[in-house]
This record gives sequence, C-alpha cells and structure tokens, in this order.
Amino acid sequence: MSANKHEVLVNLPEGQISLLIDSRVMAPSPYSHFLADNLPNLNGADVADLGTGCGIQAIVALKRGAKRVFLLDSNQAAVDNAFENTVRNGFANQVVSLEAGDQLNPLGRTKVDAIICNPSSLPMPLPDKESSFYYAGPEGRYMIHELLLYTKMHLNEGGQLLLVHTSLANLPKTMEELGYQGLKAKSLAQRMIPLRDFYNKHWIDEIGGRDTGLYSLDKGTPYETLHLLKIEPDLLYRPQSSCLFREDCVIYSRDGRRMTGR
Repeated sequence: MSANKHEVLVNLPEGQISLLIDSRVMAPSPYSHFLADNLPNLNGADVADLGTGCGIQAIVALKRGAKRVFLLDSNQAAVDNAFENTVRNGFANQVVSLEAGDQLNPLGRTKVDAIICNPSSLPMPLPDKESSFYYAGPEGRYMIHELLLYTKMHLNEGGQLLLVHTSLANLPKTMEELGYQGLKAKSLAQRMIPLRDFYNKHWIDEIGGRDTGLYSLDKGTPYETLHLLKIEPDLLYRPQSSCLFREDCVIYSRDGRRMTGR
C-alpha cells in the first residue's frame, strides 16, 4: 500500500468493500454512508457519479445493477483514486474515467439514466472558504443550485437525479427551485445525524438555524436531517417567472455578497 494512502473497509448489504483513500481525497463521510446505504437498484443504467471522491458510490451503483458509471469530480486526484478503487473491487470494464472538470461539464453531450451526487452543501461564511474542503457558499447551495440548472440536459428520458440533501442547506428552498426548473422530487430515505464539531454553528444560527428548520434539537443535541431525494423531470411542468425577479428570493454572488431579495 502506498505511503500516502490508507485502507477503509465499508460494510454494505452486498458485502464488504475495500477502498484505498488517497491523502488528497476525502474519505467517506456520514453523508457518503447514508447514500451508500440507501441507493436504489440501478439495473442496466448508465450512471454519472458526480463528485465521485474515492469512488464509493460508483462501486455501490455497480453492485446494484448499473451497466456503466462515469466518474466525475473537480479534483483529478479523486477521479484517479475512484478509478483505482473501482478496479480494486472488480469493475474495471464498467467505469469511464473522465478528465476533472466542473459539475457535469466533463460529460459533454453524453446523457445518462441516473446522476448520483452527494454535493458540498455546508453553509459557512466566506472567511472559512480557504480552510475547508466543504465550502459551498454562505447557504451551502452553490453546487445544488448549479446542478439543478443542468440536470435535465444530461438525463435520458425517464432519467433521475439521486441527491443527498442536508436540512442545513434549506430543503424548502430547493423544493421551490425544483419547480422553477421543471423538476419534481420525493424523499427516498431520511437520517438524522448530530452536527459535527467542525461545523460553524454560529454561522448556521445566523442564517436561520433551528428557527427555520436548518437543524433540530433532541435532548439538547443539535441534529441535521439528511434526505435522499429522487429528482426527475416534471412532465406537467409549465414555465413560471424566474426567481431572479422575485423579491423574496435571495441570491448570493461567488464572493458571498447578497445580490437580490430582502
């Protein structure tokens, strides 16, 4: 085993898998385990694993019937590590390792039957950006917002996006945004987990906290709720007015400045 890699064993209903984690790649998180535990069968599907990381979801998807998985990540070390782990677990001929790029861009014009994604979605203020893998904007919505914008153009007819969504990233706002994008969703699974020590709870409270449902308390312990959303095109969709022109819709720029809304 390479000096800059360590082994992680993950137990699945299908059996145990072994992952070698590159030091430049994040190991599976509680979010990752939640998705792996609840990912549905994907029989015969072409799948895009967006934000593949060490490749855990790609392996799970293949074990649950996927025909082929495209590995996508903005970190080339992650793409390489994911490919190594899929080969390590016996799927060398069923994965496509794409050059690192932003969001779904590496797919080009390719369409798939399913996109699986555990996005960066932790709310944190701009000063925290340089010190965190997890930065996703002040509301934790940068990656979610961009993914919803481009999901439909990369799905085959009848396709689906399987998305992990934390309550910390304002699930009601996502449900509203789905409507504007001609998408609909249902929750396939939920799990409550305690807020982790590295979260900026002061910031989470500042943007709404418990009062707006970003987290809940149980016996004094704050919990976030994870949802596995199945998102698909809404065949009854009719275009609505853009969020950008609504007074109650808040948009933040990349540098964290509030651009619209009250």
